[in-house]
Amino acid sequence: MKPFRFLEKTCPAAGYQQIEHGRVQCTDERRFGTRCMYICNAGYELQRPALHDSTMAVINCTANGTWDMEPPVCVPSQCSPTVQELRQVGDKLQKRLLKRLTVHIVTIIGILTIKNFKL
Repeated sequence: MKPFRFLEKTCPAAGYQQIEHGRVQCTDERRFGTRCMYICNAGYELQRPALHDSTMAVINCTANGTWDMEPPVCVPSQCSPTVQELRQVGDKLQKRLLKRLTVHIVTIIGILTIKNFKL
């Protein structure tokens, strides 16, 4: 009598190990129980039918050697600002803060100077 051998099925790699404009992190090498997490780069969001979370998606390799979902796609975000827009906003805020800080420092120096002359 031959010993029983379990033939482990693997899920296909094509299209599941990479995503354009994002990254994929998998727990294993496409064996049953492998989970792959998809995350898009800044300025992109996940899109696929019936996707409720646009920031992250997880798909699983099933016992029959198939993935439980199609891999998602990263598309340009309609709501997120671009990196350049964020830098411009940051530069404007920095200039405003420096201007206000300068005014406060000048005011404090003026108050201290007046107090020193009164002594």
